[in-house]
Order: sequence, then structure tokens, then C-alpha cells
Amino acid sequence: MRPPNKQDVSPSELWTKLCEPRPSEVIDFPRKDKNGNPVGKLRIQVLRMEDHNRARLLATKSLKESVKEAGLSELTKEELETESVKEVLMDLVANELLCMACLSEESHGEDELGNPIYARIFHTPKQIRSALTADETVVLFRQYQIVQWQYGPFENNLDDDEDVAAWITRLAEGGSAFPLVVLQLPQLAELTLSLSEKIYSLCQTLESQRSSLPDTLIADLKNCFTATFSFGKPRNSNTQISEETSLKPNLEEKLDIALRMAAEQRAMESM
Repeated sequence: MRPPNKQDVSPSELWTKLCEPRPSEVIDFPRKDKNGNPVGKLRIQVLRMEDHNRARLLATKSLKESVKEAGLSELTKEELETESVKEVLMDLVANELLCMACLSEESHGEDELGNPIYARIFHTPKQIRSALTADETVVLFRQYQIVQWQYGPFENNLDDDEDVAAWITRLAEGGSAFPLVVLQLPQLAELTLSLSEKIYSLCQTLESQRSSLPDTLIADLKNCFTATFSFGKPRNSNTQISEETSLKPNLEEKLDIALRMAAEQRAMESM
């Protein structure tokens, strides 16, 4: 499965959406009022593979329960393979997926990481079947498929290396536009500390190979050696390399600080 076309979703929009915990899209509710306008809006979120697996299992259970409620005997293997039963099962799966994917347009709070929380529109698949017509359900499920296709690629839906390369190229193009401004404070802190640790490790490696490097390269890389570079604070020239490790901050502690700072910032903004 290739990434969506640029005219449908720009690279930067695709990159931004995939940075969200659960990419989602606001659409018109598939029902119009007497003036021909949508009666409202709802949000459709991308579902994970485990959500799809859960939907299939729940739909199979619902099928068995429906057979019992209809006063029929348990379906045989041959009956389960008939087109009519397969269509019923597919409809039940679609209802389960819509129940998980359809959310309120506006959030009603945030979780501990500052991510918005949206309420479910439908609490049970039966509510979908009672509230929507067959045509409305088809339209809504089609919208879900579009959102899932645009922002929810599954690794087992990538047919070949060309699909993978296409996704990498599109995301690299989108991420190069503004990769940092869309990140929240905890994400920025984690990214910054991770990159800093990698840079520090690289500088230590360069320092260990310094004696074997050409003089011209040493001059170019002088700011990268641990004699002049430190992780966390300025160094004295006589500081031993063994002291470098003690200067490295604890990542979890720094992330906890970042999370507290983000929570304090959100509290101040809500006042």
C-alpha cells in the first residue's frame, strides 16, 4: 500500500498526522437537515491492527448470538462459507470498527501526557444499527476507510520494498518542513536528550580514535572531541574522560521534569 497522493494529503500534513498518538480527521455526519446541510460533525480516528482483530472476534461472537436469538441451530462450516453469512459477518465487523473509530468533534479534556480525549459517538454496535440507516452506515464506513488509508498504514499492508521506500520518501519530505514546531514539550525533551546522547557517544568515539586521525581532520573536528565537548555543562581542559559519564543526565528524570513543566504550562494556560 503506497502513501496517499500529494494532492489528497500534503507530505507535511501526513507527517504531522502520523506524529499524533491517534491520527484522526473531522468529517460531516452522513445525514442532512431539511436545508440540505450536515446535521453535525464527528471525528474518525485511525485504529490499530489489534483493534481490527478485536472487531473481528467481537463480530464473530455477535454472529453466534444472533443465530441463537433467531432460534436457529449453530451454523455449520459450509453455511459459514456462504456469501450471505459472510456479508452479515462483514457488516458486524464494520459496526464494531465504527464503534471504536467514531468520536466527538471536540475534546473533553486531556490525559496525563496532554493528549486530547474524545468521547465515543456510539457506545455499542447495536446503537449504530438503530441510529443509522444502511446507506448512512456505508457512507460512514467509507469515510473511515479513507482516513485509515491516509494515516494508518499497517506493516502487513506494505506489499513490497517499493511501498516501504515510498512511505519513507514521503515522510522524510514532510518531516523536513517543520519537524520540531509541531512537537509538544515532553516530545521535544525526549528528542533533544536522545540526540544529545547520540552526539556525545559519537564524540567519545572520535576522541578514542584521535591519534589515528589525520591532522587536517583533527582540526576540522576539534569541537567534537570530548576535550572541548561535554554533555550537560562546560568542561575544563584537564577534566578526565572518565568523568564524562557522570555528567550525563538521567533520561527518565529529565523526562519527568519535562512532563511536570508541560503540566504546569497547561495549568497556567487554562487559568
